[in-house]
Amino acid sequence: WDVYAEYRYPLFGDSVTDISNILKDEKDGTVYAGSFESGLCIIQQNGSTQILKQNSIFDTSRSLFGAGQRQVMGLTKDNSDNIWVSLAFAQHQICVKTPDSIWYEFSVPGAPSGGPMVVDDNGQIWFVSILGGGVGVYNTNGTLDNTNDDNFYRLTTGVGFGNLPSNNVYSIAKDKNNSIWIGTDNGIGIVSNCLMPFSQSQSSAPPCDADIPIVQYDKFAGYLFAGNNVKTIAVDGANRKWVGTDNGVWLLSSDASQIIYRFTTDNSPLPSNSVRKIAIDDVTGDVYIGTDQGLVSYHSTATNGETSNQNVLVFPDPVPSGYKGIIAIKGLAANADVRITDINGQLVYRTKALGGQAVWSGFDYKGHRPQTGVYLIFASNSSGAETYAGKIIFMQ
Repeated sequence: WDVYAEYRYPLFGDSVTDISNILKDEKDGTVYAGSFESGLCIIQQNGSTQILKQNSIFDTSRSLFGAGQRQVMGLTKDNSDNIWVSLAFAQHQICVKTPDSIWYEFSVPGAPSGGPMVVDDNGQIWFVSILGGGVGVYNTNGTLDNTNDDNFYRLTTGVGFGNLPSNNVYSIAKDKNNSIWIGTDNGIGIVSNCLMPFSQSQSSAPPCDADIPIVQYDKFAGYLFAGNNVKTIAVDGANRKWVGTDNGVWLLSSDASQIIYRFTTDNSPLPSNSVRKIAIDDVTGDVYIGTDQGLVSYHSTATNGETSNQNVLVFPDPVPSGYKGIIAIKGLAANADVRITDINGQLVYRTKALGGQAVWSGFDYKGHRPQTGVYLIFASNSSGAETYAGKIIFMQ
């Protein structure tokens, strides 16, 4: 671990405090660290650093914590490699840095403050407006330097106004179907197929009203996390949703119709049920869970899938005698159909990849472990255009 702490890291000294959000640009390794008090810290992969505070594009936040603060509350990156920043209680709630380091700023009427943010597949900027402001949506229509063609909208409670479960929004995430998941203090709302421009009136409900799904858990069904504080939402490679609340962690199916797992301090190593942040490594599938009592990781089974089979890896291979763990097939096309047969072509097991990885317990449909020998692996995407054939050896 490397520690970037106040008074221990030369850049920070006494000028950067209370880092509240982090974004890493995977293309060039640059890390953007947003401070709740001290603007934005940029750490380049070569070690060079920059602090954007005074004498920057950021407005002073109207803060209760002291004068002169720039409160960075959200960071995200769009498909054009622009870095977006949201600020709390500033005149311009969102700012953007282009790849050539030109900055622009935008003001969103009706959304008094910035917060966590995402960019959808249509280039629209979604950001939480903290402390009861709902969600703001901004669309530059691809012209950062011209605000005359921009559109904006604010989602709140009520049909025709956004239909959020509550205006107190904590978290926001975009899934692989371009749906926006919004976590509030009264559960989750899901916005699908939202395109600008659109109206804001009860007589003509916009296409951006959230759907509040009903989920089945044990023998009970109810609105998704109604009455719960949804502090964080993360999407894994299989488009499943990891949800952090004040009552532990939940893993939902891609459409939220099923609860797959629930983790609490009673049934897992979770250090606290008060979950603040969940982040997922899409390459390994590891899920990192931050709580008010520390961090824990969970080695999950879903990874990001590609459009084609790339460097498919089967492990362990060979499968040693007595091995009781899962067998993973990694590097598959997204959500591929996977079949395992014996050398004569008789089906032993069939499954669907979770994103880019399929897992197998090592037992056939009858609960028997295969005999020593070579077994064949066949995988294909939904169209059948991307196929893979491999093998795995079992030892008894």
